Amino acid sequence: EPDLHEFWSGTVQDYIELYRIAATTIKNYNPYIKIGGPAIANPMNMGFIHEFLDSVSTHNLPLDFFSYHMYYLPNPYQYKLINDYLRQVLDNYGLHDTELVNTEWNTGIFNPNEFNEFSLDDAQNAANLVSVFHYMQDTDIELFFRYAFRNYWFGMVDDNGNLRYPGLAYKAFRELCQNSIRISAQGSDNISKTISAAKTENEIQILVADNAST
Repeated sequence: EPDLHEFWSGTVQDYIELYRIAATTIKNYNPYIKIGGPAIANPMNMGFIHEFLDSVSTHNLPLDFFSYHMYYLPNPYQYKLINDYLRQVLDNYGLHDTELVNTEWNTGIFNPNEFNEFSLDDAQNAANLVSVFHYMQDTDIELFFRYAFRNYWFGMVDDNGNLRYPGLAYKAFRELCQNSIRISAQGSDNISKTISAAKTENEIQILVADNAST
């Protein structure tokens, strides 16, 4: 996250120089290894993004994937909007083949009603996760990494390995997708409610999430 001083104390140009040396060295060693960055913490930090992409374009640097992070609770549709916007930015630079990768996402470290270190282990977190997955099916994102499997309130399991609310939601979406075909379902919106449906040879599965419900 080079746009955060906690993780990168240099300038944007300092990071670009690091990226240039690392990326070209690795590609010279093995051109088939995928190289990307910058794992930016704020995907709307367009000053950093444009400066980075200007250098990639000007100096013809390898950029197999563009990576970013995102933490957001109020409306899960924002994940799709941000990803689509980044796709457009890359395309405007002629980077049509550059993959989009979200290497870290979660709802956030807060709950609007009550904050404590375990506040994200709740039904709203589960609904948010399901809806984010629903919306991201209609993007071209290549990889999408939830943070994290076991990590205090961010985790999908507790210290004993039991599934928490987000873990149960993750499991439900996997069961929906596994060995099935996505089918059309009416009733979703881009504000709070998503309805995902799939079918196998013997059954139809429906997964409903309502992020605005109390």
